[in-house]
Amino acid sequence: MAASFTLVRTDDETDACAALAGQIMQECLASFSCSGNCERKIDAEACKKGILQRIEQDSVEYYLIKDGDQYVGILSFHPFDEGAPTAKLYLPDKHRSKGYASEAFSFLEGFCRGRDLEAIWLDVNKNSRRAIEVYKIKGFSTMRMHTTPLDEACLMDDFAP
Repeated sequence: MAASFTLVRTDDETDACAALAGQIMQECLASFSCSGNCERKIDAEACKKGILQRIEQDSVEYYLIKDGDQYVGILSFHPFDEGAPTAKLYLPDKHRSKGYASEAFSFLEGFCRGRDLEAIWLDVNKNSRRAIEVYKIKGFSTMRMHTTPLDEACLMDDFAP
């Protein structure tokens, strides 16, 4: 296995990113108790329009993680905060425990070295125990927690390890 990381730039890459994000978000919805409004907001985050908006307006960089001819995940970098990128790693259930997270962390380290950055912030939902354990194994620690209201009945409680 040797994953590659492609910066999302083209229309086809954006379509692939949105399709994969939609699949991953549907898997994640099972761990949240959300109303229909919340589901629509989460779905909007995973759609092509939402991804393009974050790229254009918020300077988010999306990378498709590819193994051979198959997309296996998404890595995103949000604008720099306190001299460090906020990264998010998304892998569908069927592609977990296959080494892609380790390759993503190596890519993240190279990304930071190439931009003379000394830290990486990762956001993770506090209910994503499996992801939190992986992050801890990789040497990350919990630094803060923040809650984002998605609607009147749904909160996104995230740790920033």
